Parts: sequence; C-alpha cells; structure tokens
Amino acid sequence: MGLNVLFEIVNRKKQTLEASKRKGRELFELLKKKDFFLIGEIKISSPSAGVIKGDIDVVKQVKAYEKGGASAISVVTEESFFKGSIDLLREVRKNTELPVLRKDFIIDPIQVYESFFNGADLLLLISRILSLRELKYFIDLCETLGIIPLVEVHSHKDIYKAYKAGAYFIGINNRDLRTFKVSVEHTVRLLPIIRKVFNDREIIVISESGISTPEHTHLLKSHRVDGILVGYSLLTSDNPAEKIKELLLREGDTVDRS
Repeated sequence: MGLNVLFEIVNRKKQTLEASKRKGRELFELLKKKDFFLIGEIKISSPSAGVIKGDIDVVKQVKAYEKGGASAISVVTEESFFKGSIDLLREVRKNTELPVLRKDFIIDPIQVYESFFNGADLLLLISRILSLRELKYFIDLCETLGIIPLVEVHSHKDIYKAYKAGAYFIGINNRDLRTFKVSVEHTVRLLPIIRKVFNDREIIVISESGISTPEHTHLLKSHRVDGILVGYSLLTSDNPAEKIKELLLREGDTVDRS
C-alpha cells in the first residue's frame, strides 16, 4: 500500500470522525430551536411502580410516539430493576428515525461505547452517582462519539457538579432516587439555581418523572422549561399518541377543565 493511499485513508477516517462529533451538536441545536418538546419513554418496569408494561409491543409504542409528536424516544436498558436490555435499545433504534436516548446507570466507559455501537443518540448520565472526574470524562467521551450527554440532577450539589463537568443538556429528576417520592414542583424549585449557575452557557433543561397532565405541562412551560420526558402516563394510556398531543398542549397553550 503506497503512502498516498495510506494518507488518504487516514484523512477519510478523520472526516468520518468529525462528522460523528458534529452530529451530536446538530441534534442539540435542533432541540434548542423547538418551542417545547417531549421525549417518550419505553420502560418495562421500575422499582416504584413494579411491572408497567411487561407485554409491550415496541413497534406499536414507537409508532404511537411518532404519531403523537414526540421529538425523541427514551429506552430504559437497566436489567435487574427495570427489566430492560440492550436488545430493547436495538429494537427501538431499528424501528424509528427519531433520536434515541439510552437511560441506564452509566458507571463504566464500556457502557458509553456500547451505547454508541447500538445506535443511541443521547445518553443519560446521573450526576449523583458519579464523581466530578467521572462525569467530566463521560461527557467528553460522549462528545467525541457524537452522543449528547443528558446529565440528570436532583439537588444543588448535583447542579454544581454538572456545571463543573461541562454539562449543557440538563434533566431535572422530580423523583428522589432514595425515597422514590415525586413532585413536578421540584423542577420549578431547581430552575432558578440552574439558570444562575449556567448563566454563561447555552443549555437545554428538561423535566423528568411524574408528568401526567396538561396542568403539569402548563406549569413547566410557564417557567421556561425546554421539554419533558414522559414514561408512565404514556405506557399506561390506551392512546399514547393522543396523550402526547394533550401533554404538548397542541390545542392552544391553555388548560381548561370547566
């Protein structure tokens, strides 16, 4: 193999890797431009709710999310407590063109590479379970692979750690992972702190857990939350597509229960 050919191969490889890195940033910009977006979740079970949808038809659920107007699909892959799997991620990836978020308890670089090779566009990183050094490393690794790191926070300490680690896509978990108590108001309480801490950085902030009514959406939109991640209320709905439309307040940005 001549040197010219070798250099050409290396240059092409560099171009491919650069394109992969750009993909994540382009997705971030696309979501940032949206007025308000919803990520629909696929989850088999959870420690708080037990089995939610053990007989889930993944293709049917994915198509309902697409029809309803979801901007991305979240897949919980943790096996022991949530009954997920990497196969579930693959199945979702195979059946949608929407961006796919992998949710798991990421504690090792191999899981980041695994997410990349199985088609994840976004990856959940939980601030609470990682050291600052680990979180920064995982964020940097995600960026190298063109994956958007969604950094989940629940406390003031989580927020400061996320900032120092370089996070720019923040998910506020309304559920306390120690007690499993949930309150959508938790997002409202943390938002001012996030805005203050991240005031020198362009960010996206979403609210996760416990979101089930248009009133919840209206509250969150009124506080300038960029989006929501919804699982349980979609998985237990007889019509997930219509539920998404309801939560996105498609019929006007008001809630009328009279």
